[in-house]
Amino acid sequence: MQMPTPAPVLQAQLSIQAEQAGQELLARATREWFTGAVETLGGQLWQELNDRAVAPADRPEWWGGQPGDVWAECCAYFGSRSDWSPYSAAAWDALLEAIDGPSVILAFTLYRLAGLVPGRLHPGFPRLGLSARYVDLPAYNWWGMKLQGSRDVLAGDAHQERQLLGLVRSVADTCAPAYGEISFDNTGLLDFATSYEHNLGLFPWNAVRRANRSPRGYSWLTILAEPVGDRLGGEAALRETAVFAEVSRLAGGGYWLLATTRLVNYDLAAAERVRQVLAPVLPNRSARPDEPGELPHLLSTARTGRGPTRRAIPDEIFKSRIDVRDRSHHKVAVAVRAAALHAKYPSALIGLTEDPDGPHLVCWGAEPGEVWIWQFLPEDDPYAGFEIPRAPGRGWSIARDDPLSAGMRVRLGPTFADLGLPADDTAIDHLAARQL
Repeated sequence: MQMPTPAPVLQAQLSIQAEQAGQELLARATREWFTGAVETLGGQLWQELNDRAVAPADRPEWWGGQPGDVWAECCAYFGSRSDWSPYSAAAWDALLEAIDGPSVILAFTLYRLAGLVPGRLHPGFPRLGLSARYVDLPAYNWWGMKLQGSRDVLAGDAHQERQLLGLVRSVADTCAPAYGEISFDNTGLLDFATSYEHNLGLFPWNAVRRANRSPRGYSWLTILAEPVGDRLGGEAALRETAVFAEVSRLAGGGYWLLATTRLVNYDLAAAERVRQVLAPVLPNRSARPDEPGELPHLLSTARTGRGPTRRAIPDEIFKSRIDVRDRSHHKVAVAVRAAALHAKYPSALIGLTEDPDGPHLVCWGAEPGEVWIWQFLPEDDPYAGFEIPRAPGRGWSIARDDPLSAGMRVRLGPTFADLGLPADDTAIDHLAARQL
């Protein structure tokens, strides 16, 4: 079956070191991110949302209305508790109030309803989404802000592009981010992987911790931390490369690098020029070509020129980093999950991997012709870490290229609740009853 062409979706991201910025500045920047986006980029969608006679909260069910109607949702997560409701003036005000804390994740989505399946409504296009969260949970050291939207909302013409750039610049001048970018987005609204990280299968909660030393990637717009830009020679040296349409310093420190005046002019050749300038500070890893069904990463696939890329073995990787997935109770969670799968699908082949970035659990043949993969997100609850669907990035290719997967369809594994299996350590008792 031919894969449908993905809708062109863009993202803008900023990564801020929370302790260095302080709560007051983070709140001010986040509030500008949310209010500025809907007021300058929401356009017709935002106007219709606020002008219509019947507010979503007054309707009897979620996604009430007709295909083409505007819909919006507000959500704030406070640790284990969340406030999630259809848009209303009161819900929007509550979301803005939650910015002052102690919320850990904030999200707002605005879109037209689509009737893709008879009798059911779904989020459609055009759309605009906003989120802010601690990228490195549970450490709470790095605050991220993300803006995601269809291209016809964010960059349909030169005027929209300047509005998008203007908003990002205004907020960046306020909060001095360690990294920022505008790129095509292959992930979800709450997934803070940059285009580079998604391409290589890197986890953002690890990469963000190095943002003051090494950029998290590069794109049409790239914002560098001041120490990173200084290593490249500073503003004058970056401007002298003649690679960027705009080079400037942010008000609070850092560097603003816009590769081309228009997004439409940013292609692989432009990406290669940007990569060559940033090569001294980029990780020594080469991007892969885009796979079918992906939006363009627009990353150079050329070698960095700093020697061959060497794949570190897992033990070597863990010498220099602390990861919650390396704790014993997380290893038990993986083993229990594997045993539970084997009990339900005795004829399937279950595999575990030691690669820290996944996939961590692979199941061949639970369903005819299918390969299921799970990638473990580092959570306080090791079992919950498996229940969060994630675009697998490099892990997808690893499972697909395995000889065992020949002729089979690789997909993200269903949640264990969907499979009727225990989603916590009660699985041990469940297995004992089967004498496993």
